[in-house]
Amino acid sequence: MYSWRPASTGSAAIVVLLFYSVNASALIFEPGVSGGMKYSDNAALTANNKEDEWIFTSSVRGSVKETGGPLTVDAASSLSFVNYRNNTFSDQYYFNLDMASDWTLLKNRLNLNMRDSFVQRKVDSIEAVTPDNLQDTNVFSIGPEVIFPITSLQRLSLKPEYRNFYYEETDAENQQYAFTANWNYQLFSQAKIGVSGNATKVDFDDEKTNPNYTSRNASVTASFRQARSDYSINLGVTNVDRDRFGNQEGSTGSFNWLLNLTRRSSVRTFIASELTDTGINTLNALTAPGRGDVNDVQVSGDVFRNNTARAEYIRTDSTLNSNLWVELRNLDYKETLEDREIISTGISLRYQVSALFSTGFNGTYIRTRQTDIKRRDNEYAVSGSIEYRLSRKLRTLFNIRLQNKDSTSRGAEYKEFSTFISLVYGIGGAYPSRIGVRNPVSSRQAESQSRFVSR
Repeated sequence: MYSWRPASTGSAAIVVLLFYSVNASALIFEPGVSGGMKYSDNAALTANNKEDEWIFTSSVRGSVKETGGPLTVDAASSLSFVNYRNNTFSDQYYFNLDMASDWTLLKNRLNLNMRDSFVQRKVDSIEAVTPDNLQDTNVFSIGPEVIFPITSLQRLSLKPEYRNFYYEETDAENQQYAFTANWNYQLFSQAKIGVSGNATKVDFDDEKTNPNYTSRNASVTASFRQARSDYSINLGVTNVDRDRFGNQEGSTGSFNWLLNLTRRSSVRTFIASELTDTGINTLNALTAPGRGDVNDVQVSGDVFRNNTARAEYIRTDSTLNSNLWVELRNLDYKETLEDREIISTGISLRYQVSALFSTGFNGTYIRTRQTDIKRRDNEYAVSGSIEYRLSRKLRTLFNIRLQNKDSTSRGAEYKEFSTFISLVYGIGGAYPSRIGVRNPVSSRQAESQSRFVSR
């Protein structure tokens, strides 16, 4: 699996921006190489005919950051090779790219924003994560932001944007042309209100299967900052005008509250209801993972109502990092039979035993009900890890994992026991990256939640 095909305009823009930043000032570049070996008693994640498998992985990675001057760039890329010794699957190649940049053309007047993300994502979101159920996915967006400082307290911004969405296996590729206008007013130092309007034209490559549509949204916003908490409110209405299918209209809104309990611990609550599509949901997941797990959403050309309620507790100590979360989700697709209700909860712990030695534990439970076809799935997973630093940049990681899935769909259930050992130099880990890692409290914790050791 390796067929990188982002928009050609995106590739050209990336080259121009990186060339510009190299000449503007020095970049911070961090490399990484790694290798790993996994044993699984059910690598294909099948209900029957389980077979032992040895899986060997190797990866090269690199990250680039530029924070000085008019251009800021944050980019990371990797190329991974996976070999199944007993030929459960053929050899796999995985390419990943995550790049975001902001180019200030005129200070406080004109910026150029760009994002490109190339990842692997499930073809069928409810089935197991195997090479046969993964597809290359590319999400690209670019657009200028024109800023008008009306007064010292008021600001108007206009942002036209082009977006391109590519899916290797799913027939939902499309381009989007969006225009957003925002007016913000600073009531006082700790409070801001605003009005926002957005119009988006969605053009699918295959219009026969997925009719084009235009989405319009208008909303009012308010955000407040206090000594120990930040919260924001968004209320509006969305109209979706579809070429063939019935039009959709309804209210939308969100509430986001971050409470700092102590200097080291915090609680975040997020509640939202919106009319959206796969592309916009993916963009939101890239920029704000706390809005909900992108893996819950089935890639399609349909419009759906996304109802999400999520609560999360995070604590970061000198020796113990912890993350507990629970999420309720209801996805109501307007044409396809993909409606689902999801309850998920989990815990992630990392304990620094000494300067060189650390341990970790992860546990998740996910219940998914596909209401249109009366299917129910229950997934459980627990894993423990040990990490030892051999030097400042060289470390080794051992992980043991048990996962189980029960399903009312015959053949969809499975059990797997696996162990994984890796050696990593520099950044990253010994596994292919993927989109939507659940609740990445920090990059260190996210490293222990790879495709081999998490959902």
